[in-house]
Amino acid sequence: MDFWNISREQAQNTKLDIYLLAGQSNACGTSKIEMAPEEARDRNVYENVRYYHDRTNTDGEIRCCMKDFRPVQEGQGFCEDRIGPELGMARSMSKRYATDDRKAAIVKCAAGGTSLRHHEPLPETLKEAGRARFYQRGSWYPSVMETGGNTDPNRPTGFLTRKFKTVIAESYALLLAHGFRPENIRYCALCWMQGEEDRLHPDTYEQLFPLFAAEIRDALSETTGCDYRKLPIIMGEISETFGSANPETVQKNRAFIAMQHELAKHDPTITVIHTAEFELNRWENDESIPVGTDNAHWSYTDMLAIGEMFGDAAYDGSHAESF
Repeated sequence: MDFWNISREQAQNTKLDIYLLAGQSNACGTSKIEMAPEEARDRNVYENVRYYHDRTNTDGEIRCCMKDFRPVQEGQGFCEDRIGPELGMARSMSKRYATDDRKAAIVKCAAGGTSLRHHEPLPETLKEAGRARFYQRGSWYPSVMETGGNTDPNRPTGFLTRKFKTVIAESYALLLAHGFRPENIRYCALCWMQGEEDRLHPDTYEQLFPLFAAEIRDALSETTGCDYRKLPIIMGEISETFGSANPETVQKNRAFIAMQHELAKHDPTITVIHTAEFELNRWENDESIPVGTDNAHWSYTDMLAIGEMFGDAAYDGSHAESF
């Protein structure tokens, strides 16, 4: 069945499982295709798992938007020569949706170098050359924490959280307009790959993440009219060697990873997948050597495996009961 060219009648009888994907660059997709060994490439086109990606930044430029629920394949990261978790997720889930009356979709909103923690007034260090991206890309800061009365929709504070809620509402409306019935659309999980930018402040992150999660869940409930206050969240660990394999850096990264697991202890709807073990850097002869796409982004092979881990966890965790 050609998912997007089916008749309205077929759409009305098709069940659709939606997986939300959000975060910073390792969610947006920064793993280079050209660096992958040929035998590791996944050149499949996953017709059973469709893809909606809206990446609009606060500078007004639209980047890499794919709002047509196209099949998942290579080149759907932040640009056409990169991949993110979506490819491995589709690889994991495609056979599970190989029926005419049930399909899956990944709806993504992500941007590199973005923070859950930053808000205005921004630290002077973020205003310096090379750090102005926060003015362009905003943050995931939860709205409930905002103060000061700034109502500019393009303000950096919480820009991506607001954008994510808009993406959810617009993609849902598009599906309804195409003929899918509300009762046949089910949001299965939020896959969250973020934290690298906030890794030196685990205590603040631990306080803010539940507020962010509640805001997204409430927005999803408001959009659909269904209760998604317990939407499963699949959280990827940051890499132990993010930035550097220097032992001191690894220790700081491990402290953040430990906090991620603490979040899961307090919220049973959060599942943390063990992605910390995928190396970005290696310590050799007292020097940190990048082994990923670069020192901050996983290789193609690892990203494919990580995507499969997200897909397995998201599907299994949301299908304990039948649709």
